[in-house]
Amino acid sequence: MDHLILKYLRKELSLEERHQLNKWLENDADRAEMLRAFEMYWQNSQYDFSTDKVEILDQIKNRIGNNPAQTSPAIRSSFARLIKYAAIIILVSSLSIIGYTTFENEPLVETKTIRHIEKTSLPGQNITLRLPDGSSVKLNAGSKLIVPEVFEEGTREVELIGEAFFDVESDPSRPFLIKMQGMKVEVLGTSFNIRAYEGDSNHVVAVRTGKVKVQSLQTGNAIHLEPQELSVLSIGDGSIKKEDIKDEDLIFGWTDKIIAFKDRQVGEVISEIERWYGVEIKVEKTLSKHKLYTAHHENPTIEEVLRSLSFVYEFEFVKKDENVIVIR
Repeated sequence: MDHLILKYLRKELSLEERHQLNKWLENDADRAEMLRAFEMYWQNSQYDFSTDKVEILDQIKNRIGNNPAQTSPAIRSSFARLIKYAAIIILVSSLSIIGYTTFENEPLVETKTIRHIEKTSLPGQNITLRLPDGSSVKLNAGSKLIVPEVFEEGTREVELIGEAFFDVESDPSRPFLIKMQGMKVEVLGTSFNIRAYEGDSNHVVAVRTGKVKVQSLQTGNAIHLEPQELSVLSIGDGSIKKEDIKDEDLIFGWTDKIIAFKDRQVGEVISEIERWYGVEIKVEKTLSKHKLYTAHHENPTIEEVLRSLSFVYEFEFVKKDENVIVIR
């Protein structure tokens, strides 16, 4: 938790990390008091954190003992009672903040805690959500969306892991921001799809209506998309490119229960089937990696999809139980 507190003090928390920190604070009332104490010290300190850890701890103790007028009795008590946590969070973490010597001297204000809601669509599920601003989101299987209980003034920010189709309410005064691994997407009012599963080598944003700005967090480069355009971001190097949408079903089809493949390797297809139906597929036969699979299915059963796949790759399959299928 120390690394999250450090990022909080630096104002570098992602939405998911903020969600984790809020859950930690909710479990113990003393933790919120401790965090306020750390924030007061952070904002008023002019110490060089590249000095020795022991010296830093002495400075913290001296500050507590020599400046009682600057802190309330409750905060002084918190500092004294939790000095060992200060040692852990600030001193042990000093390895990660060596060279960080510039602090913002802003007036101390009490931080407003906003609850974040975590919505998860399990493998085999699709769920539709209504966000606080009236926007709607459809989560594909195996996906997660983190959204604040209320949007703060001037911003609408969510975090996505997986795939989702967004239909965003227009609000020029509050851009809608979606953050995910390696990328962020900014819109005003539009409908679009994002595919950003963990482990994917590329993340794809495709626009159905309106305009979208997509930015690579690694390179800082950004492109603007219009209807029938998509971007492909490489997780490896952060590069980003724009393409035309050639087949809408490959991008948006899942929202209408259409599962479509175009020149995909069998391993990719099997992974997609596992996520789509919420099953585990055990492959006990070597399947050709040179054959590419193309197919289009409308609201199919898993047996229909596997039967089509078996014609191409020449295998048999058997249901071991409700959640396990064996290819042999």
